[in-house]
Amino acid sequence: MKLEILKFTFVASLAGLLFCNCGRNSSSAPPPLSEEEIPAAFSTEFKNSDKETQDAANRYVTDVKNHDLPAAFDDIQQLLHTPSLTEEQRVVVARSLRTTSQKLHDAADNGDEKAKQAIASFSR
Repeated sequence: MKLEILKFTFVASLAGLLFCNCGRNSSSAPPPLSEEEIPAAFSTEFKNSDKETQDAANRYVTDVKNHDLPAAFDDIQQLLHTPSLTEEQRVVVARSLRTTSQKLHDAADNGDEKAKQAIASFSR
């Protein structure tokens, strides 16, 4: 049940981001970024953000680099709900959210207890 709630939250977040692009001729969700692409994408898109948003983006990138998926997922969720993001930043966040969510679920499916606990706590 909790996993379904997490999946629903993920899908709802992506749907919300896609609705931001209603005027575009885009017919599908943006593809996920690879873990290797995330640092450069965040560096480019968040370099002119306010300090608080830059700090949140940097925490996420650090967690991705350290393979701390539970923390990275928490950080990307917080970024997703930052009202001051530009459209380009929202796209990078959405693409990174897909990557992080998939990696977290893969880790949980492979027996990672921290990942399982993170999914359970995000589902509450």
